[in-house]
Amino acid sequence: VDTEKDSRARTQIQMQLGGRIAPVPNTDAASREPRPIQPIPELEDLTRLMQRMEGVVTEMGLAESIEPVADQRGVTLYALGGALFESGQAAITHEGQQFLLRIAPLLQQVPNKVLVEGHTDDVPIGTDRFPSNWELSTARASSVVRIMIEEGGIDPLRFSASGYAHYHPRFDPTPENRAKNRRVEITILREQL
Repeated sequence: VDTEKDSRARTQIQMQLGGRIAPVPNTDAASREPRPIQPIPELEDLTRLMQRMEGVVTEMGLAESIEPVADQRGVTLYALGGALFESGQAAITHEGQQFLLRIAPLLQQVPNKVLVEGHTDDVPIGTDRFPSNWELSTARASSVVRIMIEEGGIDPLRFSASGYAHYHPRFDPTPENRAKNRRVEITILREQL
């Protein structure tokens, strides 16, 4: 394990999640690095979880379509629509299933609640199965939860799913950003069951 990389990742996550950080005493101001004052056990767990998820993303060659990010809610995997779903579909692709089943054992190692949110782009859909983007975004989030419970063996009480259609874009809703806004977010919350 690269201890310097581990220390930087832990510091970043603690700062994002509200951990207390203090500068390392040093006379050279340019070389000061923040360091944790006291470890917070839940943040330690989320730091390790994020590092392991980053490893799975890299190993599977998904860095272009799945991005792990630490924020104030916890650790979020931003999975672009193409990483898990075909366009206009809520059935998870084979590759998407393989990814979810690779991260399921990691999620079993922490007791945190998991929020799965589906998002679409701003192009209207109007099929019999999905009359609007509301149904599509919610169905995608539910599909992820179902795989994690039924095939991943994770306690159903830990999950919640919601769909936001195209009303919560991550990037400006321009034609160039449509693919980035079409996503599923899997957030391992700081809140534990």
